This record gives sequence, C-alpha cells and structure tokens, in this order.
Amino acid sequence: MSYHGTWKKMTLFNSELDLGECIFLDLDITLQKDISVLIDHYQQNKEKSKVMLGHVHWFDNEKMRLNKSTYVSCNVNSSVMAFNNSECHHIYEELVRYKDRLSMLFEGTDKWFYHKHPDWYTFFPDYMIQHSQHSYSRFNKDDAVVITHNGNANGRNKI
Repeated sequence: MSYHGTWKKMTLFNSELDLGECIFLDLDITLQKDISVLIDHYQQNKEKSKVMLGHVHWFDNEKMRLNKSTYVSCNVNSSVMAFNNSECHHIYEELVRYKDRLSMLFEGTDKWFYHKHPDWYTFFPDYMIQHSQHSYSRFNKDDAVVITHNGNANGRNKI
C-alpha cells in the first residue's frame, strides 16, 4: 500500500476485500474490558453506510472555533472503528480519488472525517472509548473498554 500514516487503515473500506462486518483496533490502545461490549453496541446501533468511531474530548472544540484558535479542532478518533465493509466503499473511493491531496489538506483521518464528512460516521458512547489524557473530569477511565494513547502506549497494552 502506498498510503502514509493513518491513511493506510482507510484501505479497509475497499469493498473488494469482502470483509463484511469489521471492528478495527489500532495497535497502540489498551483493552481494559471485554470488547464484546463494543461489538454489541455497534450491532445494535449501526447505521447503513456509516462507520462508528470514538468520540474524544481533548479540547473544547466549540470554544476553540469561537476564539478562532490556530489549532484545528477535532473530536473524532479512528483508533477504534466498526463498519460494514460492503456498505462503506464510498469512503475508499474518496481516498483513491483525492490520494494526492489528502495528506496536504488533512493532518490525518480523524480530521478528515470531522471536517469533511461528518455525515459518514457515528460515535461509540463516551464511556466505552476514552483517551489517556482526557481533560474532562466527568469521565472515569476505569469504566472505559478501550483507552486510546495517541501513538504513545509505552508498552502498556493489555490483551
């Protein structure tokens, strides 16, 4: 595959792979509990032609937008994705169509989903997937099924 960084995982949306229902987990996450909870939630709440992603609270996106911050906000995390491969080929088609520009326009897949295609995804519940550096105290990391580490697990992954 000639895609760089997080763009490689987007090739999973190619329906020619004939993968059916999928759950994708980045290698740099910590599994704290049985992931069947994620699978069950996806099965009960999936929407046709949409991918289910993690919802993160690293920053107050609305406050950043109003203050015209120089950092581009994003509340999407693709470290955990659930989708039906045969229904999400449109995601792969856009990847191929704009391959030469995507990495110049978007820092990665998370910001691409958030800023260009908010209608292509839904979220897992906040308590299921949490980031290791949550800044919002209303979340209890012990309740999370998955902790994402933003590329810095430091050997803490559990299986």
